[in-house]
Amino acid sequence: MNQNICDNRNQEIKDCGPEPFVVNIDCLAKMNSNYRTALWTGEYLQVTLMSVPVGSDIGLEIHDNLGKHSYY
Repeated sequence: MNQNICDNRNQEIKDCGPEPFVVNIDCLAKMNSNYRTALWTGEYLQVTLMSVPVGSDIGLEIHDNLGKHSYY
């Protein structure tokens, strides 16, 4: 995946881990129409894009041994 992905809206969004890479996450989040798409998976971290309709609920997720951060 490259930095110009927003110029090619037909390009598949896929997991690019665990190697470092640079991407415009705001652009990818707007392009993502899937409920949940893993963008990057490392040993201790996963970046996931979610598309949740307004007024919808993502349900209860409990991770007793993990942290979770949401960016809107």
